[in-house]
Amino acid sequence: MGLCARSRGTAAVVAAAMSCSVLPWTTAGATVPDTRVVAEPTTSESTSPPASPTEDEVLEAQAAAAAVAKQVADITTKVELAGARLLALQRGVAASVEAEERARQQLADADEGLKQANAQLVTALGDRDDADRALSSTAADMYMQGGALHDLATLLLAPPALLSDLGVVLEHQAIDARETVAAATSAAADAASQERRLAAARASRASAVEAVVSSRADAEAQAALAGAEAATLGAQQETLTTQLARLEQGAADLVEQREAAARLAETGLIGVQAAGGSESGPGAAREVAGAMLAAYGWGSTEFSCLDELWHGESGWSWSATNSSSGAYGIPQSLPGWKMASAGSDWLTNPATQIRWGLDYIDGRYGSPCEAHSQWLGRSPHWY
Repeated sequence: MGLCARSRGTAAVVAAAMSCSVLPWTTAGATVPDTRVVAEPTTSESTSPPASPTEDEVLEAQAAAAAVAKQVADITTKVELAGARLLALQRGVAASVEAEERARQQLADADEGLKQANAQLVTALGDRDDADRALSSTAADMYMQGGALHDLATLLLAPPALLSDLGVVLEHQAIDARETVAAATSAAADAASQERRLAAARASRASAVEAVVSSRADAEAQAALAGAEAATLGAQQETLTTQLARLEQGAADLVEQREAAARLAETGLIGVQAAGGSESGPGAAREVAGAMLAAYGWGSTEFSCLDELWHGESGWSWSATNSSSGAYGIPQSLPGWKMASAGSDWLTNPATQIRWGLDYIDGRYGSPCEAHSQWLGRSPHWY
């Protein structure tokens, strides 16, 4: 059986419908009278366009979205300020860590310097002790040598040259001993002074370490508080942004519903059900179609095309009837009884109409997107 597409509400539509009429069946040359009956919508079906949101409802939804948009803008400003403050605090933490590392290194250097000074002091004190012992030894030697000469007679009888040489030797020994002791004493004093200076420097470095450790702890505490604040504001921003998207989508949906109702009213469709929660309403029909698509190997992209196509054709209403051409149902079959090939309940069962419509699209166009493309390219639309 040939499948005929249809358009809406023009003389061309009527002509197309007439040209697509099915002739009476013939069998073995005999003509069988055409006894087809085109079913009319039941008395329970509404003959008014689908209920659409009022202009006040649309404005109210848009106002709600605008109010949340302002909240999003306000909290976004707070998030940016909190982020800037947190960045400054993070840099402060980094600087305090660097300062602490530097102070600790200086303290380590001071410890090393103090250790070396202690070693130098020990060495200097040892040198001084050695000098003291050398001086004592020299004095003992002089005493011993002088004791050997205590005999006056021996001293008087000694040759003059011997006495002169002995005096020179003793004098040089005394000078050397005094110089050694003086140098050792000076070195010990210098080492002790250096030790005191380095000890004071070390104490200063230790205080500096304590200060920078305290500063780092304060910076980290402030950064932690700022981070928690930024996280809280970020969560609020995300919640409000999600709410805004939902409200904006809701407002857009209301606008689309008003426009769709206006379009359907212009096409001359009657018996169109309002979008709602009915088990046989447009929403349920869309779910049925979505479940059927997998059997044809079509995915979500194809469903998007099908959704737009049948939304434009019938608003997904199983009772939608074109008052001009008589096209019927969700796929707007022309004539409507063609859908009987999918089931005898084609008049009232959305699933039967959808199954027939998908078979038609598959056989005629190969996919919903191709059918939709052809539909868009025709004015007035038909497929």
